[in-house]
Amino acid sequence: MEKDINTIIDVDPNEAEILIQVTEMLFEEWYGDRHKRAERLAQVKKIADTKKEQKALPSPS
Repeated sequence: MEKDINTIIDVDPNEAEILIQVTEMLFEEWYGDRHKRAERLAQVKKIADTKKEQKALPSPS
């Protein structure tokens, strides 16, 4: 961490664009993927619950 926070260093447009892309990538990986992961896990839980219900039913004779 820099000690002198009053020093301003120029950033060219390409550097700014790359930093924006990194920020967007991190946002998508953290929030977007977390949502997708939760959806997938909910689907797996639903399948497991259905199988558990089927197992509890009396077997046909």
